[in-house]
Amino acid sequence: MTNQDNFEQQTEDTMSIQPTEQPAPAPAGERIEEVESVLAHYAQKYDDLVWYARKQPQENTEYWGKHTPEIRNSAFNAMDKIEQKYPDEVAKLNGELPKKMKTNLPEEMREAVYQMLFSTDWEHGFNSGCLAAFRFALTALDRELYWNDEFEEWLPTGGIEDAVSEFPELDT
Repeated sequence: MTNQDNFEQQTEDTMSIQPTEQPAPAPAGERIEEVESVLAHYAQKYDDLVWYARKQPQENTEYWGKHTPEIRNSAFNAMDKIEQKYPDEVAKLNGELPKKMKTNLPEEMREAVYQMLFSTDWEHGFNSGCLAAFRFALTALDRELYWNDEFEEWLPTGGIEDAVSEFPELDT
């Protein structure tokens, strides 16, 4: 068999291969559930970060001294968990460079670089905007119903109308 014959046979074999069928996409309900799960994850992340930014630093003994030890310890524990979970985001909220940026910068340059690249107000605003947007999407997609005794009917807990009327929802 010549090279030409070999090439023609390979071409014929390749052309005769049937393409595999494209799998059917996941049902819409499954995709919506997956989207809702991801949105809920990010809504919680930005809820944590907005809550964290609103809290007084642990070093503010005047503020924290006004609260019971239970409230103070609960807040401190929650703050510690957020610091562990989102170290780079917390660093920026606290006016510090994230750890991954610190390694390559001389100490004397860190403050100047931070001031050029980051602003604690901007970071908090970004986190607040993300929280509002993720909550909007979750509310708009919410299909749950609840029984309303006053109207004696089932009413939705979410939907587009509720999402629009509640936007921007930033309670933490």
